[in-house]
Amino acid sequence: MAETRDATLDNFYDIVLKQGSLRTPAHAQRWSQAVLRSLGMNIDRSLKKQLANALPDELGQWVTHVFYLAHFRDTSKSQKEFLNEISRRSGNSDWKFARIPTRAVFAALKGQISESLSDRIGRSLSPE
Repeated sequence: MAETRDATLDNFYDIVLKQGSLRTPAHAQRWSQAVLRSLGMNIDRSLKKQLANALPDELGQWVTHVFYLAHFRDTSKSQKEFLNEISRRSGNSDWKFARIPTRAVFAALKGQISESLSDRIGRSLSPE
């Protein structure tokens, strides 16, 4: 079972690395963590738990273990604000570049979760 989990994570990071135009697996891991933590801050609690349960443990923890002293979900967040948040979490400052690895992480996520969960997450996020 552990080998399957490792293969799943390696597969996930490989997709992010190639589709995200990143140089190393460490970059793929950093961007994945940034996207999943930002996603966890922007979806409701029940979806967050369902997503975490559908993912390997390492990825699931990034969705659920985000701390803010007082956080209220912004359902009208623009795409630029979302990408800016992700780029800051990843240690990058270019929100325009963040579009590429973010799409790669979402593509890798779609391979890990069911289509119905993916649709519910999409509806939970800001319309933009």
